[in-house]
Amino acid sequence: MSSPAAEPDLEQGNEMMALYQQAFDRSLDQAIQTVVEQRVATLGKRKGKRDQLFLQGLALFHGQGLTMTEIAPHLGYERQDKVSFLLKLKDLRADVRHELLQQLREQVVAIAQQFVSADQLASLDQRLDAALEAQIGSVMTEAERETSGARNGPLQSRFACRLCHYLDHRAN
Repeated sequence: MSSPAAEPDLEQGNEMMALYQQAFDRSLDQAIQTVVEQRVATLGKRKGKRDQLFLQGLALFHGQGLTMTEIAPHLGYERQDKVSFLLKLKDLRADVRHELLQQLREQVVAIAQQFVSADQLASLDQRLDAALEAQIGSVMTEAERETSGARNGPLQSRFACRLCHYLDHRAN
């Protein structure tokens, strides 16, 4: 049987984890929005409707699970390498990863301030980047593995689901 003094610590830990998970999803959504909108703005300055093709390509790849070869005719391209060059998925994930780390770090520090002392926060600060990088790395590695494997339908990784959610809401 646990002692009554341990229960508030467990409750605080559960509350902190719930707040962290919400912060993670919120930060991932913000990072995706920031990176996609930067890419759309850059592509919109170029000739053609590359910004719209980019959004359509992301939706087809992540939302429907189509291959680059299958996406090419939808975008008016003859070859998959043009789609790969347009989407630059590796760069997209790297940019989201970087943006996510910055945004999540700020939110985690704000959450931690509610639960720990200033001394504990200073100690936590030293380990925070490594812990966040590990979890973010896990999410992005899952997304990368999913894109390189065989597909039969929409992608299911946390990254792909949040990206599709953003694209759906952006379109409406």
